[in-house]
Amino acid sequence: MKKILLVGATKGGGIATINCLIVDHFIREKIPYYLLDKSKIFSKNKVIHYLIYYFKLFIILAKKRSKIRFTIVHISESVYPFQVVLNIICKLFRVKNIAYYHGQPQLDYLNKKAFKLTNNYIDIIFAISKKSIDEFIKLGRSKPVFYTPNFISEDLLDLEDKSLKKDGFLYIGRMEKSKGIFRILNLAEQFPNQKFKFVGNFENKNEEREFCKQIDHLNNAVWLGSIYSDEKYKIIQESKLLLFFTNRDCFPLTILECGYFGVPCIVTATGAIPEFISNERNGLLINSPTEDQIINAFNKVLKQKSLISTMGKQIKSDTINNYTSNIVVKELIDKIDQIAS
Repeated sequence: MKKILLVGATKGGGIATINCLIVDHFIREKIPYYLLDKSKIFSKNKVIHYLIYYFKLFIILAKKRSKIRFTIVHISESVYPFQVVLNIICKLFRVKNIAYYHGQPQLDYLNKKAFKLTNNYIDIIFAISKKSIDEFIKLGRSKPVFYTPNFISEDLLDLEDKSLKKDGFLYIGRMEKSKGIFRILNLAEQFPNQKFKFVGNFENKNEEREFCKQIDHLNNAVWLGSIYSDEKYKIIQESKLLLFFTNRDCFPLTILECGYFGVPCIVTATGAIPEFISNERNGLLINSPTEDQIINAFNKVLKQKSLISTMGKQIKSDTINNYTSNIVVKELIDKIDQIAS
C-alpha cells in the first residue's frame, strides 16, 4: 500500500495554512495520507522540539515500512539545518522525498552548503519562486524541480460581502520590524487625514513596546491585535489597500488573501513578489522600502482615484484564476502521485 506522509505544522499561519489546505485536498479526494503534525510537539527549546519531531518520524518509518510504501512531503522556508536531518532519514529508509520550498530564492552560505550536502537525497523539489529553480540548478540540481506557486483556499469567496464599505489602509501579518510596520507608522504621521489599521501579533517584546509607544501618539492609526477567520476577512474587505513593506518574505499569503477580495497592495519587490505583482496592473511595487519610495507610491494611489479600483479588480481575477487550492494543489498532488507510483 502506498501513502503520502505529510510532515509539518498545521497551526501558526503561513506554511501551516498550506499544510491544512493540502490535508483538506487529501480528505476531499480520498487520497491515502498520514500526518506527522509538528504543532502537537510541545517544547520551547527549538533543538529539543526538532529532535522529538524527527525521532517520531524515524519510529513511524521503522514500524510501518514493511506494510506501507511512504512518499514524504515536507514544506520548508530554509534548507539548513533541520531539513538536512529529514533528508538523511528519507535516504536511510529509502522513501521518496518531496520538498516544497517556500524560502527566499537566494540561499545564504549555510543553506547553500546544506543544499549541496543533501540535494541528491531529494527526489523532487517544488518551489514557489522561479528564481529558486535557477538557484537550485546553479548549485548542481539535476533531479526534477518544478515551479508551484503559493495558494489560498477557494472557499474564501463564500465570505465575500459586497455591502462592506472600504475605509483605511491595512497591514496584516506578523508584527515585525522586518515587515515594514514602523515605516507604515511613519506614513501615518505624514498623512494624518488617512486611516491605518494593523492586524497581527508580536513575538519580539522590545519591538512591541517601541511600536506601542509610537502608535499612542497617532490619532489615525490603530493596532487591532491578532484576528482570525471570518473577522479577519471582514477587516480585509473593509480596507482600501494593503501596505506590505517586507524585506524577507518570498510569496506572502497575505497578498493573495487580500487580492482574493479585490484589495490590491503597495509592496516591496522582494522574493517571488514581482512574479505575480505587476506594477500598476494589480498592485504597486517599490524596489526598496525607503521613505521617499513609500510616500511617492502612496501619493500615487491618493491622486489617481481610479487606480485602487482598477488594480483591485485585476488582482482579484489573477488570484482566483491562478492561486487557489483547487488549481494549485491538484497539479501538485498529480505530480507527487506520478513520482510515487
